[in-house]
Amino acid sequence: MIEVIKNMIDDSLNELHTSLACKITSINYGAGTCTVQPLAKRELCQQKIDYPPLIDVRLDFLKFGGWSFQIPRKVGDIVWVGFSETALSDETSLERFSLNEPYIIGSCENGFEANSDDIILQGAGTRIEIKGNGDITILAGSNETTITSNVTLNGNLTINGNTTQIGDTTQTGTVTVNGSIGASGDVTGKGISLDKHTHNYRPGDQSPTSTGKAN
Repeated sequence: MIEVIKNMIDDSLNELHTSLACKITSINYGAGTCTVQPLAKRELCQQKIDYPPLIDVRLDFLKFGGWSFQIPRKVGDIVWVGFSETALSDETSLERFSLNEPYIIGSCENGFEANSDDIILQGAGTRIEIKGNGDITILAGSNETTITSNVTLNGNLTINGNTTQIGDTTQTGTVTVNGSIGASGDVTGKGISLDKHTHNYRPGDQSPTSTGKAN
């Protein structure tokens, strides 16, 4: 009799769920849900069996103060799935930690890097690091990064590579060039046109007697 009661208690406890490691098997992005398969086995009547697939599992994302951060979950991801103390859609439900209305808590995989002071976002060859000392490093996995905005840079700028400018440039300060400068149009300095200005010239040792266009 004691053994029967013990088995009944164990079976009841085995149906109380806090969280399970699961693999995503399908995703409905429009509904913001997915189907997952728990990786563990469940014990029922002293028998180990597979958990049923969990459907309508809420995809995880962060929302705070008018901002949101969406995580692009994919089929095959290993995630922690949690179970609410009460049903999320019914505050009066008597269910406690059942397999109903599960939600993703976060990832459940190895790969944490040793540089734990850094915030790291990486994937598809792109890696963005916010260092613990405040430095930011961006490695783009593609050949193009687009910023659609006005940009103000307070500090020095170093470019290792070529630049292409479309539009006008206004410079305040000295420009130093180590190399040649080419222009397909006219160049003006202090109101004097390089293409159209004239200058005096001396034939031999005589005083200036005529002017000519600069060549």
